[in-house]
Amino acid sequence: MGAEAGIGGTYGVMPELFLKANEAIEKGDIALARKIQYKINDIIFGMVKCEGHLYDVIKAILAMNGLNVGSARGPLPRISEKDQAQVKAMHDLIEEAKKEFK
Repeated sequence: MGAEAGIGGTYGVMPELFLKANEAIEKGDIALARKIQYKINDIIFGMVKCEGHLYDVIKAILAMNGLNVGSARGPLPRISEKDQAQVKAMHDLIEEAKKEFK
């Protein structure tokens, strides 16, 4: 589709989904690639609903996966207590999507 690579923080929390979408494109299965991309979009939209900065949300999800990389540095806002449920929901949605598109 014209891209050789991409840079993005959201790749880090769900690389499997991006790789599956790319694999579907390479096989010519655009319908599957689109379905995966829509799921990725839903996850990203959910992540940016948090009060904390997207990078802090990403780092919290990585920590839930056993990769503790700390939190975002100021002046970026950190996730709040209120954000915890949303962060967990996005983590769970990623895990469900990985199983769905395995």
